[in-house]
Amino acid sequence: MKLLNLVLFFQISTTIFSCSSTTTQAINKNPCDVDLSNQDLIDQCHDYAISLLSTKEIYARSVLNSLCVKNELAHACSNLAYSYDNPGPNISVDLINSMKFYERGCQLGNGIACNNLANHYIQGLGTKIDNNKAVTLLQKSCKLNYPTACY
Repeated sequence: MKLLNLVLFFQISTTIFSCSSTTTQAINKNPCDVDLSNQDLIDQCHDYAISLLSTKEIYARSVLNSLCVKNELAHACSNLAYSYDNPGPNISVDLINSMKFYERGCQLGNGIACNNLANHYIQGLGTKIDNNKAVTLLQKSCKLNYPTACY
C-alpha cells in the first residue's frame, strides 16, 4: 500500500510539475516570436522590447529596429532613438543612429520624436546647430499633440 501511494504521489507530482512548466513557458513566451499580423500583437512586442532595454539592450534594440522599419511603428522608432541617446552601461552614445530613428519616428507622426530631433538641432548633437530646422520640427511636434513642444 505504501508503495502504491508513493507511485501515485510521484505520478501526480510529475503531472503537476509538467503542467506548471508548460504554463510558465506559455506565460514567459516572447511575444515577438509570433506573426505580428495585428496591432495588438505589435504593441505587445513593443512593450516587451521596452521592458528588456535595461537588461538586454542589444536584443531590445534589434526588436525595436524591426518594429520601426518593417512595421512602421512610430513610437518604436522614437524609443529606439532614445536608447541610442541614453544607452546602458558600457554602451556608447550613438548620435547618428539616434538622429536617424528620431527622423523616421517624426516622419511616421510621433511628436516626441520630432521634439527630440529638434533638441539635437538646437544643441548641435550629431549635427550642426540649425535653429530654423529645430523650429520647424517643434511646430510639427506641437501639431502632433506633444504639448512640451508648444511653447
